[in-house]
Amino acid sequence: MKKNWMLQYILLLSFIFHFGFAIAQPMQYNKSFVDSIVPILSTIKEDTTKVNILSSLAAMHLFVDPSKTLYYAKQGVELAKKIKYPIGQINCLGQSAFCNAVLGEWAKATFEVNEAIPLCEKYKPASMSYMFNIMVLVQATKQDPNMAKYWALKAKTVIDNKQFSDTDKWPTYMQLGFVYNDLNQIDSAAYYGDIVLGYINKYAGIETELTRDSYSMLGNIAVKKNDFKKAKNYYHLADDDAPGLANLFQKTGNFDSAVYYGLKALEKWRIRKSPSNVQDAAKLLAGLYKIKNPALANEYLNIYIASKDSLYSNNKLKQLEEVQLNAQKKEYEIQISQTAIKNKFILVFLLIIVLSVSVLMFLVYRNNKQKNKANKILENEKQKVENTLTELKATQSQLIQSEKMASLGELTAGIAHEIQNPLNFVNNFSEVNKELLVEMKDEMQKGNYDEAKEIIEDVIGNEEKINHHGKRADAIVK
Repeated sequence: MKKNWMLQYILLLSFIFHFGFAIAQPMQYNKSFVDSIVPILSTIKEDTTKVNILSSLAAMHLFVDPSKTLYYAKQGVELAKKIKYPIGQINCLGQSAFCNAVLGEWAKATFEVNEAIPLCEKYKPASMSYMFNIMVLVQATKQDPNMAKYWALKAKTVIDNKQFSDTDKWPTYMQLGFVYNDLNQIDSAAYYGDIVLGYINKYAGIETELTRDSYSMLGNIAVKKNDFKKAKNYYHLADDDAPGLANLFQKTGNFDSAVYYGLKALEKWRIRKSPSNVQDAAKLLAGLYKIKNPALANEYLNIYIASKDSLYSNNKLKQLEEVQLNAQKKEYEIQISQTAIKNKFILVFLLIIVLSVSVLMFLVYRNNKQKNKANKILENEKQKVENTLTELKATQSQLIQSEKMASLGELTAGIAHEIQNPLNFVNNFSEVNKELLVEMKDEMQKGNYDEAKEIIEDVIGNEEKINHHGKRADAIVK
């Protein structure tokens, strides 16, 4: 028994390795996998592997039992939140949103996409295109092709801006083909149809689900082009696409074939619980029987009306309105938060400016104060030098007069020589001081106060020397 359980678990891990980490997409139902895993599901450790298992089970049941898809997806979301596994949460939300979109539960699908998008932006940006494609399906179910186009182009923006593989781009291009065809923009639909046809030629053996749906899209485009032969071929390649063939045979006037495939389409969409598609099949059958069997036509018309009422019930519209209001409220709160951050940044920036201006004003004030102080010192020193020069000139005049009055001879010459030496020193240092004062004035004008201070020191030193030699000359005269 234990050995058998271990074998099942090994098979499970192998399956998850191949499929569990891909972006959330519907999977083909694998009965042996489901039968082997479901009985032991409760015993499996609550980790990332179990979340991936739940996501895979949800994907497999989408077109078999949608209620189980929602059940497994919900369990996966709750477990992913519990163990903090955002990638698994994204995948399970994607499965649930896809299923709700198919079921016509617009509000629930939109709510789950809104919950998944912030996680995708942070942890798995590549999944953004898938979430947008789910919104394409929501709008298509609501029969709003313009909004479907809006979301399909948003998905295209994601795959155009990143290095996606062909198989990653394929679903979005296929959706664009469907949407443009519904909008009767046949050239645009054909453009994406050609891209998808290239993917089919490359990967048909690998991507069977995408290949089938893409042939349906190509069949729809061929019908719009009135190329019914090619359309029929494409629909048969799409596993005998019953809705497509029913529509084709109705257009070509083949009543029996149209009824046959119309009934198959109605049965298919009832099993899959897709209200919008049930409407299309019932409407087609009502139109076919309108003349031949009015009572039967009325029966299908009632199916159409019931399905439409289910799809557009007041409760669903109210739920969708609440989702939209919540989304608007969230967006408004984000805007308020961003505005607050912006205002805070502006306030900080203004404070920095005020602080910078204050520091600058302080530095200017300090420099002006130092400049005024230096100018005052310079003025005082200049006055001292001028006074000294005046005194020296007077002394020099006295010495010259004394020299004239002195007696002739060696004594007069000696005295004159002794007086002349200190006077020469006085004159030399006076001339040097004059040059230094001019240089100091230039440095002050340049703002080089340190250099000016050094010159002042030199002037003071020279002044002491002038004073010394002046006193010496004075002593000789006396």
